[in-house]
Order: sequence, then structure tokens, then C-alpha cells
Amino acid sequence: MPGHPLDALSATLVERARNEVARIEPLVADGTLPRIALDEAKAKLADAEDQEVLAETLYGDVRIENMTDEQAQEMLAAAQRRVDRQASVVKERQTLLDSGVIAQSELAVFTDELASRERVLDLAKNRIHLMNNLRQMAEAEQRLERASHASAASLKNVMIRYEGNGLFSLTDVPTIATEFEKHF
Repeated sequence: MPGHPLDALSATLVERARNEVARIEPLVADGTLPRIALDEAKAKLADAEDQEVLAETLYGDVRIENMTDEQAQEMLAAAQRRVDRQASVVKERQTLLDSGVIAQSELAVFTDELASRERVLDLAKNRIHLMNNLRQMAEAEQRLERASHASAASLKNVMIRYEGNGLFSLTDVPTIATEFEKHF
């Protein structure tokens, strides 16, 4: 059972699209509907399935630090497929516009949807980039922590604190430099 409202909506849309494909298939087989009706229904089903993936990964409750590489790649692929499908639709509609079959205003709906899907694709790419950056930062922190533990033993005899009078003047610099050079 989906836990997020968008998950429930996506699951419902997928179920409706599956039912529509199941309803249209026999009608196309009988010759009642053209083959393109089935192709469009299958494209809507694929779109709904990809939207379901995005609802779970990009919009859902999966925290970025808990996202697996597989989920991230699935999210990116789903967003890319949605863009590709819509770009194909826009190309087809542009051909119809060029031949005078549809008006410019009819094409705008499809181009706006393409722009929206491209923004979602950018969001998916940004989420993956952020996920990779967070992993790199966590790995760097772990390396630094291991290095600090390893070097802690070698720093036993290093003075961490100086019990002096708290005053430091420029006349102390030559003495400090001489002592430093003797030691190292």
C-alpha cells in the first residue's frame, strides 16, 4: 500500500492505463479501432509507470542519503524516457503544424509539457549529483577520521597546550625559531 498521496495517485493512474490497454487490445484485434489507438494507450501506460517511479524516488519519502544507486538510475531513466516520449509527440505535432493540420496554439500544450518534463529531468539529475556529493563528503570524513585515529598515537609527545603567561611579543620570535630549528 503506498504511503504517500502521490504514490497512491500514481498507482491509480497505472492501474487505469493498464485497464485501458486491456480494453483496447481486443478492439484493435477485431479491427474496430486503429492500431494507433493501442500504441497511444501503451505510451500512456509507460508514461504512468515512469511517473510512478518518479513519485517513489524523486517526489516520495525516500531520503537522499537512503537512496540506492539502482533507485537513482531508475529515477533518471524514467525521467529521460518521459522527456523522449514527449519530444516525439512534439515532433509529430510540429509536422502537423507545418502541414497546416493544427494551429500553433495546439502545439503550445505539447511544448509546455515537454518543458515541464525537462525540468523534472533536471531535478532528477540534480538529485543524483547531490547524492554523489554527499557520499563523497561522507567518505572524506571517514578517511579523515581514520587518519586522525592512526596519527593520534604518533602525536602523544606533541605539546597541545602551553602553560605560559599568555603573553607573546616580537622579541620572543628569535628564541622560538631557534628552539624550533633545534627540535626539527
